[in-house]
Amino acid sequence: MKRFLFARIEAWVLCVFALIGLLGLIAFGGLVLLRERGSSFAGGVGAAAHALAELPLVFKRLRDPDSRINHYAKRFDAIPSGWSFGDAGAPGLDGYVLLSRIDGDLQRQSIELVSLSDMKTHYTWLPDVNELMADVDPIPQRSENERWTLSHFQTLHPFVNADGGLILKDNYSPMVRTDACSHPMWLLADRIYSHSTEVDANGDFWVPAHPPQEPDSRWPASYANDSLDRVTLDGKRVESISLTKVFTDHDLLGKLFPILTYYDDPLHLNDIQPVLEDGPFWKKGDLFVNLRGPSMVMLYRPSTNEIIWMKEGPWLKQHDVDILDDHRISVFSNNVRDYGKGTRVEEVVDVMIYDFSTGEVTRPWRDAFLKYDVETTFAGLSEVLPGGNLMVEETFGGRLLIFDKDGNIVQQYLNRAGDGQVYAMAWTRYIEPSVGDALVKVLEKVNCNG
Repeated sequence: MKRFLFARIEAWVLCVFALIGLLGLIAFGGLVLLRERGSSFAGGVGAAAHALAELPLVFKRLRDPDSRINHYAKRFDAIPSGWSFGDAGAPGLDGYVLLSRIDGDLQRQSIELVSLSDMKTHYTWLPDVNELMADVDPIPQRSENERWTLSHFQTLHPFVNADGGLILKDNYSPMVRTDACSHPMWLLADRIYSHSTEVDANGDFWVPAHPPQEPDSRWPASYANDSLDRVTLDGKRVESISLTKVFTDHDLLGKLFPILTYYDDPLHLNDIQPVLEDGPFWKKGDLFVNLRGPSMVMLYRPSTNEIIWMKEGPWLKQHDVDILDDHRISVFSNNVRDYGKGTRVEEVVDVMIYDFSTGEVTRPWRDAFLKYDVETTFAGLSEVLPGGNLMVEETFGGRLLIFDKDGNIVQQYLNRAGDGQVYAMAWTRYIEPSVGDALVKVLEKVNCNG
């Protein structure tokens, strides 16, 4: 054995083995790449190569809990899977929802147009991240490329256009517009986008963005660099406003770093809500900006670079701000605290109504949230619907709830798969009846097999 281990080997033999090894690595990499792109070339051999290449990810997922799954879903044991009416068996509401979720049975993202009146799914989009991101180079700055897989890509807050196509992104990924068959039409990949996608009065999209740092920037490449980006329907970025510069211009750097320790993501921009018409406290074109880091909501005027109003709390680590009328806004507060033992929701989440005319904050659904144990540590959103009903999404809880004005559940959706696991949602959007009706007619004529 010793003689074998320490035997002399001719140099040419080593070169031959090195060459064989290199060719083997190239062949292995080619099989994995083809499999990633959906090819069935080499059959079982290709599948085995792909499985072998995924072993590091498998070990990582065994070590880390699957972030797509609600690991505290025992509280939902008595709730039916999928759509159901509330306790009173009330009739469905008018309008539609664009339901974005991880489908645990398909192990991929699904987006569905559902009519609330009968809880019927009229159309389903199944975007393929491999096709959408095929031409995207790795983006080191605050990207989550390991999530850009068919099973983990989450289309956060998708927007459906009149032609049935979508505006899509993951949470920290490039942004893409697709047709009704989920094929890409354009791609913005020079920076990453995240969180909300909202439309202004001109039909442009305002999206939280994170441009890469300039080479001479004082900030490291890992700095979040939250920006307000305005993008047209045809994929042209026409405005990008750095919040760091806005805060610097207004001598508010202390809000970015209230303590001495540096932090890569001090603001954590997660929602931009455009003002669509003038009111006594704001003007058309203004933006409500939601910042989780300092628990701040800000009213900003891009045309003059003015901060019209800002308020920190009583909301805590909130994720959504909406305009209710000409003097009120609603804020979805996660109510997250950390007493040194990790982040957690203090009792339940809340929807707070702030009245600019009085300065008062009310919590109309607080008792209902306590009764039905509504919580999500991160993400989540709410929307006050026509008639005064309230839609709330527990993103990581995997549940969508619609309450009436008295706090009773009218309808709910639980994203439970056939294996019993409850999977995450990805920011459901309410769609008005007339818009939804027109979409259904358009989508009935779509043929993705032709």
